[in-house]
Order: sequence, then C-alpha cells, then structure tokens
Amino acid sequence: MNNRGKSMILLDLVIVVLLGALIYSFVRPTQLNQKDLHSRSEAEKTLSTLQVAIDMYKTKYDGELPGTTGEGIEAVKKVVADIDRSGVFQFDQVDLKTMVAVFDPETKGTAYKEQSAGNYELTVFSRDRYPFKYVLTQEKLSVVDPEKVLVDILGQLDGIKKDVQAEVEKFSLVKANIPKINENFAELAQREEEFKMIDDVYASFQKAESAAEINQKEYDTARELLQVLSRRVEEIKGVKSVSADVIRKIGTAYFDVEDYTTRLSQMQDYLKAGKLKNMAKGLINDAKGIMRNIDSHLDKFNPQQAEMAQAVDSRQEELEKWDGLLLEYKNKMQYVVQKFVDLKRAS
Repeated sequence: MNNRGKSMILLDLVIVVLLGALIYSFVRPTQLNQKDLHSRSEAEKTLSTLQVAIDMYKTKYDGELPGTTGEGIEAVKKVVADIDRSGVFQFDQVDLKTMVAVFDPETKGTAYKEQSAGNYELTVFSRDRYPFKYVLTQEKLSVVDPEKVLVDILGQLDGIKKDVQAEVEKFSLVKANIPKINENFAELAQREEEFKMIDDVYASFQKAESAAEINQKEYDTARELLQVLSRRVEEIKGVKSVSADVIRKIGTAYFDVEDYTTRLSQMQDYLKAGKLKNMAKGLINDAKGIMRNIDSHLDKFNPQQAEMAQAVDSRQEELEKWDGLLLEYKNKMQYVVQKFVDLKRAS
C-alpha cells in the first residue's frame, strides 16, 4: 500500500472518531438528564411514601415520631427502620437499603428535626448532578431546584443594588433641602396672612346654597395656597423623616443581602455541578460587594442624618405651629371641595 492509501485510511479513521465524539456529545447530556430525572422522581416518590408512613406511625404511637432526630443519612435510616419494625406500613416489598439509597448520603444538610411535639422536618437530597433539595414536613413536601434558586437570587441582588442606588440619590436630594429649611419658614411667615384666605373661603362655602354663590377665583386661589403650605411643611419635615427612612431602607437591604449570602454559602456546600458552584461563588462575591457598598453609605450618611434631624428639631416649635395649621386647613378645604362638587351637581 502506498503512502496515499495510508493517508486516506488515517483520514477515514479521524473522521469516524470525530463523528463518534460528536454523536456522544449529543447522547451524553440526554443520558445524564434522564438519570437526573429518574433520581428526582425516585426521591419524591420515596418521600411521599415516608410522609404517609410517619403519619401512620404517629397515629399508632400517640403522636410519637419514629427514629431519632439528627444529621446525616443515618438519621433517615433510623426513621425508616422504626417504621419497618413497627409494621404499621408495608413498603411494597421495597427493602430498607433500597429505600434510603435514593437519597445522596454525602450531601451536607441531610437532617431530621423535631419542630414541636409531633411535628418534624426531614431534609434530604437527590442523587443527581445539582442536586435537588427536598424538605418534608407533616404538612407538605417542598422541592428546591438549585438552578432556579440561584437565578432568583441573582434577580433579587440586582434589584437590591438598584434600590440602594435609588435611596442614595434620594438622600442627596433631601440633603439639598437643608438650606431650604430657613427659606421655607421665612416664606411661611411672610405668607401667613395670605393663608387666612382659606378661612374666608371656608366661611363663604358654609353659607353658599347654590353654585351661583361660589367665587371660582377665590376657590382656586385657596386650593393653590393649601398646596403651597403643604409643600413647604412637607419639605421641612422630610429633611428629617425621609433621610431617616433612607437609612432604615438601606440598613434593611444590608440584612436582606446577608441572608442571601448565608443561603448561597449553604448551597455551595451541597452543589455538585461546576457551573452552579461557580455561579453561587460569583453571587456570594456580588453580595459581599453590595454589603461593603452599603456599609460605606451608612458610615457616611448616619452622621449627616443626625445633623439633618437636628436642623429640623431646632425649629420644632415653629414646625408644630405650621403642621397644626396645615391639618386645620386640609380639613376645611376637604369640606369646601365636597361642597363645591355637591353644588355643581345640584345646578
């Protein structure tokens, strides 16, 4: 055989190997998916059986739970063994080893806990690549898909970042209102006589018996005056209240992110798939970055908020006066607006 013939044979072999690898790349994921689906199905089926069996055991033994609470697959084995010995439930010819074998014995977090008298929580994991987490109680079976949880946390963290940024911007806007405190009080004092027009409009509306007796211009002016008074008072109060609310919301966001970090760390302990472990690790880093960012804002905002509160508190007596007038005028204008509507309808 000449060299050309040998080359053709080698080329044919390479093509065959590449085709085989290509076919395997399609077949392998399908095989793994089928195996994973079978593992999850078996776990759910076994837990549904256990839920019924535990309930029957409790009925026979006056609320006593089978097994011994604890961590690891041994705790699950003891539950099944107790039920098996009691004879209250036949496991459809499935032996003890086969029944427990559907759960992953190596995954951290497997546990059996007594929540309260007669109530329990059994946590196990399927033998798939992710794996799925199952939490069984006397009331329900909860299934945790790790990929869905990670995607959900990704969205939650992104939302928290945007919310924190929005609060930071709000704080800056409120801070800009500090110099306006004196300006607002000065304007209120200057227009005090104007605001009394609301009293006059209120008195005239009490007497009015038809739409023809309404002075539309005075009515509109009174409404505008009330809006001015409301805006000025709310701007003054907001320097303290809104800034405090920003601090509270950012602080709450910190604890929310901290909770997600804890959940992600727990998931990292039991995830097997490399892409999910990497995703969880990346999200933990993101979460820690958000927490550092929040810490930085709080360190800066807390002393500033104390100054803002003091700026309002130092004028508390004046603020109470205008806040009281605002409430009084709001009540009067509420009557005026309703009377205006009623008279217009009647006409």
